[in-house]
Amino acid sequence: MSMGLYLVTLELRKEHAVGGASAQLALCINAADQEISGNVSGARLEGTQFPQDFKGAVNGGYHDLQKDPTARVAMVHGRVVESTRGGPPSAHLTCFTAILRVNAQWVGKAQFLVGDAEYACEVTPLRVPEPAE
Repeated sequence: MSMGLYLVTLELRKEHAVGGASAQLALCINAADQEISGNVSGARLEGTQFPQDFKGAVNGGYHDLQKDPTARVAMVHGRVVESTRGGPPSAHLTCFTAILRVNAQWVGKAQFLVGDAEYACEVTPLRVPEPAE
């Protein structure tokens, strides 16, 4: 087992019929170096009848807040391929960034950006932090 590495899967979701979005982050956390790497996949509805899906790799870091040791701030970024589900086929490469304000169990709030679109949302862990093997 690798010392200081653990895995977590997070869901970021903004509920709306139009203008809604969700992202799932599957992350490996290196607690010793406070580095994060992993994958993101998600979908967004931006006023078109066809949802846009995105997938890609992300990396970043986090730090615990000194004033409140149970709170942390994390940021990941990367490039994602965004494609349209339904309708004429299309795909393009764009940027993904997520900024999370969470507690030690990775529950909290976040903002994520896909290209120029920004979404404020809740963070829910789908896989609780567990040591990596």
